[in-house]
Amino acid sequence: MWRVSIISCLLFFVMLPSFFAQGISIKEASQKDLKKYKSVEKHLRAKKYEKAIKEYHKLTKQNPNWIEPYLKRGSIYFEQEKYTEAEKEFLSVRTLDSSFDPKVDFMIGLIQTKLGKYEEASDHLQAYIDQNPKDKRRLKRAEKLQQNAKFTAFALKNPRQFEIDPLDTTINSDDLEYCPIMSIDQSKLIFSRRVGSSEFIMVCDMDSNKVASNCHELRSINLDNYEKGSITISPDGKTLYFASKSRTESFGSYDLFYSVYDNEEWSRPHNLGLRINDPTWDSQPSMSGDGQKIYFSSKRPGGFGGSDIYMSERGEDGRWKAAVNLGPEINSAGHDESPFIHPDHQTLYFRSNGHPGMGSYDLYLSRRSDDGTWGKAENLGYPVNTKANDGALSISLDGTKAYFTSDRMYERDDPNKNLDILSFDLDPEIRPNPSTFIQIQVTDQYTGKPLMTMVDVIDNINTEPLITTKTNQAGTALFSIPTNRSFAMHISKDGYAFHSTFLPKLDIHDALKPYILEIELQRILFEENSPEIDSAPKPIVLENIFFETGSAHLLTESSVEINKLYEMLVDQPSIQILITGHTDNVGSEQDNLKLSNDRASAVIQALMQKGISKNRLLADGKGESEPIADNKTAEGRTKNRRTTFQIIRKN
Repeated sequence: MWRVSIISCLLFFVMLPSFFAQGISIKEASQKDLKKYKSVEKHLRAKKYEKAIKEYHKLTKQNPNWIEPYLKRGSIYFEQEKYTEAEKEFLSVRTLDSSFDPKVDFMIGLIQTKLGKYEEASDHLQAYIDQNPKDKRRLKRAEKLQQNAKFTAFALKNPRQFEIDPLDTTINSDDLEYCPIMSIDQSKLIFSRRVGSSEFIMVCDMDSNKVASNCHELRSINLDNYEKGSITISPDGKTLYFASKSRTESFGSYDLFYSVYDNEEWSRPHNLGLRINDPTWDSQPSMSGDGQKIYFSSKRPGGFGGSDIYMSERGEDGRWKAAVNLGPEINSAGHDESPFIHPDHQTLYFRSNGHPGMGSYDLYLSRRSDDGTWGKAENLGYPVNTKANDGALSISLDGTKAYFTSDRMYERDDPNKNLDILSFDLDPEIRPNPSTFIQIQVTDQYTGKPLMTMVDVIDNINTEPLITTKTNQAGTALFSIPTNRSFAMHISKDGYAFHSTFLPKLDIHDALKPYILEIELQRILFEENSPEIDSAPKPIVLENIFFETGSAHLLTESSVEINKLYEMLVDQPSIQILITGHTDNVGSEQDNLKLSNDRASAVIQALMQKGISKNRLLADGKGESEPIADNKTAEGRTKNRRTTFQIIRKN
């Protein structure tokens, strides 16, 4: 916290000309009184502050309107942290003359924040600001204090639901524990422990009641003597990312490293490279729920403050791109650190001392909008935030449980005070979207061989991609999506027809037991004399084509799917496709046949409007004649109401 030394306090207030009715300044004191006033300075030089206070009391007793003795007493009391007495003295000055010196309001506001009088402090600090003081450095400090006081007053009147649950002594020890993350399946807690000057990465098994057991070091990583900081882990649990200091491979102080789990052990750490690391300080990584983005804090030049939050994402070649600053909504003129990106891909938690808050560091969140921009930082409120030292927040997959680092369980002067790991249930207003994990397996429809493909997960409403990733050499990809809305998933690969999947609001699945989808891609291009070339192409369901109920009017949510069809036809100018409509058995057979034909024609019209030639497009309607599920259930009828496309010619 900001402090004023005894010397600076006593010289804090300049002697200004006095044009007030009640108070008098030192320039108006008699020579006799002035001599007494100056004689007190010997007590100050000798650090006999109680003697000085007594002498200043004598002066104001003789002349109650003399301002400077009140200022001297207030400054001494402030240095002694006797804030109640200091407040009284400075308020006396303001009563004698409210315009004596703007710094009086600054000091009253500063003192009242220490006394917990936040509304009054806010008013006095605002009064100081309104006087447009010349000292711009102090003005900036006053603006920050005023924002904090105003926010704290509001937060105390509007507390969050909050109940701390310290993790047990298997985890929290007499040493420092910090930077906790839960594995995606919530079965393991990984954290850092500092013993003396050494840091260790620890892992504990956690049962359903959050009771820890089998706590141990990650020995293969901890074998060296290098300092290690915060940790994050990939969704599949096979790659660990962490900060480490002064390794031979380092570019600066702390850099980000990774280690891969293989053959029942973690590999030797590798530096993430200069696209992410900088010659300064890079630490506190957090991995996204698809493993394609890494968020971290850095003190590199060009930011908004001391440390800022950055993000790097993988390119199509699998390499990390150059890190980018997340911008002024998240990063402040202070320090912005300890990012945690929730598996919903949209909610970022972090700690900062630059945004309006209650302590030296508070916890905040920012929500990513559908256009990819980050919203203004939101303080998590009281009593999540207090005057304690809080940080390194992580959130469970369902969005209800938070884990964080704090020293709030100790008294201020406790000699054993250190950092522990605590948990609490998140107030609904500051929760992320509950999320689920999906695993896809993509293969060639004809050969069954795994395929490396592009994967796009898109919100049909705003057509913005939530995730863009790739399947690996085994044809698999693992990623998380929010469960609060539905998405379209498109799988694409050169030479193949794209695949469309509708992802409804799913139940929560963790990374060890994900929601599994097996997807076959239909080949468009074949090698000469390939035995599969004579295979009849199967109809492909367009799961993200939507119509108004009982109508052939395409809903706007269908635009993403129409665009994918259009792109495929542009990329493959030699193919012709058949669009077929199907219905359930609700209504008459004749009406359903007409509706299915009209819906197929509506898709063709949409493609023609985008520039596809009519002679490449055929329409057909099957009505209710070819069900693929039982029409007796709502789920079955939904499956039967479908639109398909089929490649019918390859030149």
